[in-house]
Amino acid sequence: MGYFAAKILVVALILLGGLAAFPLGALAAARRSRRRHARMPSSRGLGGAACAGLLLHRERLAAIRVTAGAAPLAERYAPQAGEIVLSDEVAAGISVYDAAAAAFQVAKVALHADGDADFVRGYGRAKVVGWLTNLFPVVLLIGLAVPGEGRAFLALVAPLILVFLVGYTALTLPGERRAATRALALLDRYGFVRDAGERDRLRAALAARAALTLATPLTRCYWIAWAL
Repeated sequence: MGYFAAKILVVALILLGGLAAFPLGALAAARRSRRRHARMPSSRGLGGAACAGLLLHRERLAAIRVTAGAAPLAERYAPQAGEIVLSDEVAAGISVYDAAAAAFQVAKVALHADGDADFVRGYGRAKVVGWLTNLFPVVLLIGLAVPGEGRAFLALVAPLILVFLVGYTALTLPGERRAATRALALLDRYGFVRDAGERDRLRAALAARAALTLATPLTRCYWIAWAL
């Protein structure tokens, strides 16, 4: 590898490391919130699935199913399937974190039903984000395997893809924050908030969950990170 190619490779690796701080930070914050708030029982004592079902019923959104089977921190609302998918631990858990995670997905259902522009735009970006997320590790692995100048070129392309991914997923933050605000309002309205302390804990858990959207590329590439 020539001197110029080596310089490009070093710059690409520095850029890649710097950009990875955003999704890694969001993922670390979400995990920290999960560990902290999973030890605090919710005042209603309902499991996450029961909490979601109650909120959907009260909001007249009972046509949406609640199922389990998602990975931890990967709970989601699937509009096309008409269902909320919770992780097994959230579905059965009775902690503040479980109530917040379930309410967060119900809030997305409510925003979708309202035709919220931020939610609709965020959902429309999902396919592009998924395509680029799958492309990123492939380019990175090919870059590691290709010798010489090709390695430097592909090593530079990978951070550029990550730049676009981080920027693109950041555009979904307004919709995620609106969902967190809506979720807190739902929990407050239907008796899941006992006092100011519990409200603060729910707010913190929901804020961490909203920021987790920045880690979407990282969580979707988990399989390749595990393989490496």
